[in-house]
Amino acid sequence: MSADPAHAAFPDTRWSVVLRARSAHEPEAARALEELCRAYWYPLYAFARRCGHGAEDAEDLTQGFFARLVSRELFAKADPVKGRLRSFLLGALKHFMSEHARRERCEKRGGGQAVMSFDQALAEAWFQAEPKDEATPDLAFDRNWANAVLQQALLGLERESAQRGRAELFRRLREFLASDSEPGRLSAVAGELGMSPGAVRVAIHRLRLGFRRKLEEQIAHTVASPAELQEEMQHLRRILGA
Repeated sequence: MSADPAHAAFPDTRWSVVLRARSAHEPEAARALEELCRAYWYPLYAFARRCGHGAEDAEDLTQGFFARLVSRELFAKADPVKGRLRSFLLGALKHFMSEHARRERCEKRGGGQAVMSFDQALAEAWFQAEPKDEATPDLAFDRNWANAVLQQALLGLERESAQRGRAELFRRLREFLASDSEPGRLSAVAGELGMSPGAVRVAIHRLRLGFRRKLEEQIAHTVASPAELQEEMQHLRRILGA
């Protein structure tokens, strides 16, 4: 009898490595956690801002939250069966903000060291550029999370293109990833690249397939099973389409 695909062996991802090592201080898990934090710190910062905290307090809260993550204290409550990183981080951040934020800020300002540096000025610039809508902090978090996933996938595709000697082709065709752009634009780009429009269409198709693959890889790093991968992809599509 064939195995159910939803329960088949799922390759190790950064989040699954962290979940397995919840009670152990393994270097591999520490590196995986750091990579995840570096990729998705902005949605956490923006959530704190949406909840009414000023820029400086939001930075302190985010750094304090990272410190708690690195200490592994929060992972004792992580459910390895429902191990979706997005949901876990949002719930953990809410708990941290409601019960421990003041104490953590005081400790940090009293001499604690930042666990992970990030550009606070850039974070605030991004926050100020967000739509001034009535989105709840939770909805805004999901929206920022989805955009962060897309950005990580795009960066991964850019690096892969450069490694294959196609950096310039990627740079010129990335505008076609989401849509076919305005009429006549494809022919113009084809002429600039010295390619036929048909060849450019093939290159765009391959680029879109590569982007989808990178997107699935990025989402896989934040879940613990194939079933969650599909659910998370559907959720992010709904968020981005809202």
